[in-house]
Amino acid sequence: PISFEQIIKRNIMAGTAPTLYTQRDLNCLADPDRNTRKRALEKIHNELTALINKRDGITSSQAQEYQTVLLAPLLKGFKDSAEKCRELSVLIMAKFLPLLTNPAAFAEPTIKAIKERLTGQPPEESEEVRLAMLQLLLASLTRTPSTVPECLHDVVSTVERSALDKFPDAKKVAADIAIFLAEQDIAACAAAAGASAAPSSLIPSPLQDHCPAMVRAFASNLSHQQQKIRLSALQAIGALVPRADGKVLSEALPAVAKLNL
Repeated sequence: PISFEQIIKRNIMAGTAPTLYTQRDLNCLADPDRNTRKRALEKIHNELTALINKRDGITSSQAQEYQTVLLAPLLKGFKDSAEKCRELSVLIMAKFLPLLTNPAAFAEPTIKAIKERLTGQPPEESEEVRLAMLQLLLASLTRTPSTVPECLHDVVSTVERSALDKFPDAKKVAADIAIFLAEQDIAACAAAAGASAAPSSLIPSPLQDHCPAMVRAFASNLSHQQQKIRLSALQAIGALVPRADGKVLSEALPAVAKLNL
Protein backbone atom coordinates (compact mmCIF):
# COMPACT_ATOMS: atom_id res chain seq x y z
CA PRO A 1 0.00 0.00 0.00
CA ILE A 2 1.05 3.60 -0.57
CA SER A 3 2.31 5.24 2.62
CA PHE A 4 1.72 8.80 3.70
CA GLU A 5 5.43 9.49 3.29
CA GLN A 6 5.33 8.28 -0.32
CA ILE A 7 2.46 10.64 -1.09
CA ILE A 8 4.39 13.56 0.40
CA LYS A 9 7.50 12.74 -1.66
CA ARG A 10 5.51 12.30 -4.86
CA ASN A 11 3.60 15.56 -4.43
CA ILE A 12 6.73 17.51 -3.53
CA MET A 13 8.40 16.27 -6.69
CA ALA A 14 5.31 17.31 -8.65
CA GLY A 15 5.34 20.73 -7.04
CA THR A 16 2.12 20.21 -5.06
CA ALA A 17 1.67 19.90 -1.31
CA PRO A 18 -0.73 17.40 0.25
CA THR A 19 -3.39 19.25 2.19
CA LEU A 20 -6.00 16.59 2.83
CA TYR A 21 -4.54 15.20 6.04
CA THR A 22 -1.37 14.85 8.08
CA GLN A 23 0.22 11.81 9.68
CA ARG A 24 -1.20 13.03 12.98
CA ASP A 25 -4.70 12.94 11.47
CA LEU A 26 -4.13 9.32 10.45
CA ASN A 27 -2.95 8.49 13.96
CA CYS A 28 -6.02 10.18 15.43
CA LEU A 29 -8.31 7.93 13.37
CA ALA A 30 -7.15 5.03 15.54
CA ASP A 31 -7.25 6.94 18.84
CA PRO A 32 -9.23 5.32 21.68
CA ASP A 33 -11.10 8.57 22.28
CA ARG A 34 -14.17 8.89 20.07
CA ASN A 35 -14.02 12.68 20.05
CA THR A 36 -10.46 12.58 18.75
CA ARG A 37 -11.51 10.21 15.99
CA LYS A 38 -14.49 12.40 15.17
CA ARG A 39 -12.39 15.56 14.93
CA ALA A 40 -9.92 13.85 12.60
CA LEU A 41 -12.74 12.61 10.36
CA GLU A 42 -14.39 16.04 10.35
CA LYS A 43 -11.10 17.64 9.33
CA ILE A 44 -10.56 15.18 6.47
CA HIS A 45 -14.17 15.54 5.34
CA ASN A 46 -13.96 19.34 5.39
CA GLU A 47 -10.59 19.44 3.64
CA LEU A 48 -11.79 17.04 0.94
CA THR A 49 -14.94 19.10 0.41
CA ALA A 50 -12.86 22.27 0.10
CA LEU A 51 -10.51 20.63 -2.41
CA ILE A 52 -13.43 19.38 -4.49
CA ASN A 53 -15.01 22.84 -4.53
CA LYS A 54 -11.70 24.47 -5.46
CA ARG A 55 -10.84 24.46 -9.14
CA ASP A 56 -7.96 22.06 -9.75
CA GLY A 57 -7.89 21.43 -6.00
CA ILE A 58 -7.39 17.67 -6.26
CA THR A 59 -6.46 15.47 -9.19
CA SER A 60 -7.81 11.99 -9.85
CA SER A 61 -4.39 10.45 -9.25
CA GLN A 62 -4.09 12.27 -5.91
CA ALA A 63 -7.55 11.10 -4.91
CA GLN A 64 -6.58 7.52 -5.77
CA GLU A 65 -3.49 7.78 -3.57
CA TYR A 66 -5.30 9.43 -0.67
CA GLN A 67 -8.04 6.81 -0.78
CA THR A 68 -5.47 4.01 -0.84
CA VAL A 69 -4.07 5.25 2.46
CA LEU A 70 -7.46 6.00 4.01
CA LEU A 71 -9.32 2.86 2.89
CA ALA A 72 -8.55 0.67 5.90
CA PRO A 73 -9.25 3.29 8.61
CA LEU A 74 -12.42 4.42 6.84
CA LEU A 75 -13.78 0.89 6.49
CA LYS A 76 -12.94 0.34 10.15
CA GLY A 77 -14.88 3.52 10.81
CA PHE A 78 -18.00 1.86 9.40
CA LYS A 79 -18.08 -0.13 12.68
CA ASP A 80 -17.07 2.71 15.00
CA SER A 81 -18.95 2.88 18.30
CA ALA A 82 -19.77 6.55 17.62
CA GLU A 83 -22.55 7.16 15.10
CA LYS A 84 -20.99 10.40 13.85
CA CYS A 85 -17.72 8.61 13.10
CA ARG A 86 -19.56 5.93 11.14
CA GLU A 87 -21.48 8.57 9.19
CA LEU A 88 -18.37 10.61 8.39
CA SER A 89 -16.46 7.52 7.27
CA VAL A 90 -19.20 6.68 4.77
CA LEU A 91 -19.53 10.27 3.56
CA ILE A 92 -15.78 10.57 2.94
CA MET A 93 -15.83 7.36 0.91
CA ALA A 94 -18.76 8.69 -1.11
CA LYS A 95 -16.97 11.98 -1.82
CA PHE A 96 -13.88 10.15 -3.05
CA LEU A 97 -15.75 7.81 -5.40
CA PRO A 98 -16.37 10.18 -8.37
CA LEU A 99 -12.75 11.36 -8.25
CA LEU A 100 -10.99 8.00 -8.47
CA THR A 101 -9.07 6.81 -11.50
CA ASN A 102 -9.57 3.17 -10.52
CA PRO A 103 -12.59 2.82 -8.22
CA ALA A 104 -12.66 -0.94 -8.82
CA ALA A 105 -9.58 -1.22 -6.60
CA PHE A 106 -11.73 -0.32 -3.59
CA ALA A 107 -15.14 -1.67 -4.62
CA GLU A 108 -14.99 -5.21 -3.27
CA PRO A 109 -13.76 -4.39 0.28
CA THR A 110 -16.23 -1.50 0.44
CA ILE A 111 -19.17 -3.68 -0.61
CA LYS A 112 -18.19 -6.38 1.88
CA ALA A 113 -17.92 -3.83 4.69
CA ILE A 114 -21.38 -2.45 3.86
CA LYS A 115 -22.87 -5.93 3.75
CA GLU A 116 -21.35 -6.84 7.13
CA ARG A 117 -22.66 -3.65 8.71
CA LEU A 118 -26.20 -3.88 7.30
CA THR A 119 -26.76 -7.62 7.65
CA GLY A 120 -24.49 -8.58 10.56
CA GLN A 121 -25.04 -8.50 14.28
CA PRO A 122 -25.55 -6.01 15.66
CA PRO A 123 -26.88 -4.25 12.56
CA GLU A 124 -26.45 -0.54 11.97
CA GLU A 125 -28.82 1.36 14.28
CA SER A 126 -28.87 4.76 12.57
CA GLU A 127 -31.35 5.24 9.74
CA GLU A 128 -29.19 7.97 8.21
CA VAL A 129 -26.08 5.79 8.24
CA ARG A 130 -27.93 2.83 6.75
CA LEU A 131 -29.22 5.07 3.97
CA ALA A 132 -25.76 6.55 3.34
CA MET A 133 -24.27 3.06 3.12
CA LEU A 134 -26.89 1.94 0.61
CA GLN A 135 -26.31 5.06 -1.46
CA LEU A 136 -22.57 4.36 -1.40
CA LEU A 137 -23.25 0.76 -2.44
CA LEU A 138 -25.35 1.85 -5.42
CA ALA A 139 -22.80 4.47 -6.42
CA SER A 140 -19.97 1.93 -6.19
CA LEU A 141 -21.82 -0.57 -8.35
CA THR A 142 -22.73 2.11 -10.88
CA ARG A 143 -19.12 3.24 -11.20
CA THR A 144 -17.70 -0.31 -11.26
CA PRO A 145 -20.29 -2.65 -12.83
CA SER A 146 -17.50 -5.14 -13.54
CA THR A 147 -17.41 -5.93 -9.80
CA VAL A 148 -21.00 -7.20 -9.76
CA PRO A 149 -20.21 -10.88 -10.50
CA GLU A 150 -17.69 -11.36 -7.67
CA CYS A 151 -19.76 -9.30 -5.21
CA LEU A 152 -23.20 -10.54 -6.24
CA HIS A 153 -23.88 -12.62 -3.13
CA ASP A 154 -22.94 -9.76 -0.78
CA VAL A 155 -25.02 -7.26 -2.75
CA VAL A 156 -28.07 -9.54 -2.88
CA SER A 157 -27.88 -10.22 0.86
CA THR A 158 -27.76 -6.48 1.49
CA VAL A 159 -30.70 -5.83 -0.82
CA GLU A 160 -32.84 -8.54 0.79
CA ARG A 161 -32.27 -7.14 4.29
CA SER A 162 -32.65 -3.52 3.24
CA ALA A 163 -35.91 -4.15 1.39
CA LEU A 164 -37.31 -5.01 4.84
CA ASP A 165 -35.75 -1.95 6.49
CA LYS A 166 -38.19 0.15 8.52
CA PHE A 167 -36.77 3.33 6.97
CA PRO A 168 -38.70 4.07 3.74
CA ASP A 169 -35.77 5.78 2.02
CA ALA A 170 -33.62 2.68 2.60
CA LYS A 171 -36.31 0.53 0.98
CA LYS A 172 -36.27 2.84 -2.04
CA VAL A 173 -32.51 2.62 -2.56
CA ALA A 174 -32.64 -1.16 -2.11
CA ALA A 175 -35.16 -1.27 -4.97
CA ASP A 176 -32.88 0.89 -7.12
CA ILE A 177 -30.01 -1.54 -6.48
CA ALA A 178 -32.19 -4.53 -7.41
CA ILE A 179 -33.17 -2.84 -10.68
CA PHE A 180 -29.49 -2.15 -11.41
CA LEU A 181 -28.64 -5.81 -10.78
CA ALA A 182 -31.36 -6.91 -13.20
CA GLU A 183 -30.07 -4.52 -15.87
CA GLN A 184 -26.52 -5.79 -15.42
CA ASP A 185 -27.76 -9.38 -15.61
CA ILE A 186 -29.43 -8.66 -18.95
CA ALA A 187 -26.23 -7.07 -20.26
CA ALA A 188 -24.08 -9.98 -19.04
CA CYS A 189 -26.33 -12.57 -20.67
CA ALA A 190 -26.41 -10.59 -23.91
CA ALA A 191 -22.61 -10.36 -23.94
CA ALA A 192 -22.28 -14.08 -23.27
CA ALA A 193 -24.77 -14.83 -26.03
CA GLY A 194 -22.84 -12.68 -28.47
CA ALA A 195 -19.61 -14.47 -27.62
CA SER A 196 -21.13 -17.93 -28.02
CA ALA A 197 -23.56 -17.15 -30.88
CA ALA A 198 -26.37 -18.60 -28.76
CA PRO A 199 -29.73 -16.91 -28.02
CA SER A 200 -29.53 -14.85 -24.84
CA SER A 201 -32.58 -16.72 -23.52
CA LEU A 202 -30.44 -19.88 -23.40
CA ILE A 203 -27.66 -18.25 -21.37
CA PRO A 204 -27.92 -19.06 -17.64
CA SER A 205 -28.72 -15.97 -15.60
CA PRO A 206 -26.29 -15.41 -12.70
CA LEU A 207 -29.08 -13.56 -10.90
CA GLN A 208 -31.77 -16.20 -11.33
CA ASP A 209 -31.19 -18.14 -8.11
CA HIS A 210 -31.19 -14.92 -6.09
CA CYS A 211 -34.45 -13.54 -7.48
CA PRO A 212 -37.03 -15.46 -5.38
CA ALA A 213 -35.82 -14.12 -2.03
CA MET A 214 -35.52 -10.57 -3.33
CA VAL A 215 -38.96 -10.66 -4.95
CA ARG A 216 -40.51 -11.92 -1.71
CA ALA A 217 -38.81 -9.12 0.22
CA PHE A 218 -40.08 -6.44 -2.15
CA ALA A 219 -43.56 -7.99 -2.30
CA SER A 220 -43.92 -7.18 1.39
CA ASN A 221 -43.59 -3.49 0.47
CA LEU A 222 -46.52 -3.52 -1.96
CA SER A 223 -48.87 -2.69 0.92
CA HIS A 224 -46.64 0.06 2.36
CA GLN A 225 -48.44 3.26 3.35
CA GLN A 226 -46.23 5.44 1.14
CA GLN A 227 -46.99 5.35 -2.57
CA LYS A 228 -43.35 5.87 -3.58
CA ILE A 229 -42.38 2.72 -1.69
CA ARG A 230 -45.16 0.67 -3.25
CA LEU A 231 -44.15 1.92 -6.68
CA SER A 232 -40.42 1.27 -6.17
CA ALA A 233 -41.21 -2.24 -4.91
CA LEU A 234 -43.35 -2.91 -7.99
CA GLN A 235 -40.57 -1.64 -10.27
CA ALA A 236 -38.01 -3.87 -8.54
CA ILE A 237 -40.29 -6.90 -8.86
CA GLY A 238 -40.93 -6.05 -12.50
CA ALA A 239 -37.18 -5.96 -13.15
CA LEU A 240 -36.42 -9.16 -11.24
CA VAL A 241 -39.24 -11.46 -12.40
CA PRO A 242 -38.00 -11.76 -16.02
CA ARG A 243 -34.61 -12.86 -14.66
CA ALA A 244 -36.21 -15.67 -12.63
CA ASP A 245 -38.18 -18.81 -13.45
CA GLY A 246 -41.96 -18.84 -13.85
CA LYS A 247 -42.58 -19.93 -10.27
CA VAL A 248 -41.42 -16.56 -8.98
CA LEU A 249 -44.05 -14.77 -11.06
CA SER A 250 -46.84 -17.01 -9.79
CA GLU A 251 -45.74 -16.34 -6.21
CA ALA A 252 -45.64 -12.59 -6.75
CA LEU A 253 -48.95 -12.21 -8.60
CA PRO A 254 -51.28 -12.38 -5.55
CA ALA A 255 -49.44 -9.49 -3.87
CA VAL A 256 -49.31 -7.52 -7.10
CA ALA A 257 -53.03 -8.08 -7.68
CA LYS A 258 -53.83 -6.42 -4.35
CA LEU A 259 -51.68 -3.41 -5.14
CA ASN A 260 -53.34 -0.03 -4.97
CA LEU A 261 -51.19 2.77 -6.37
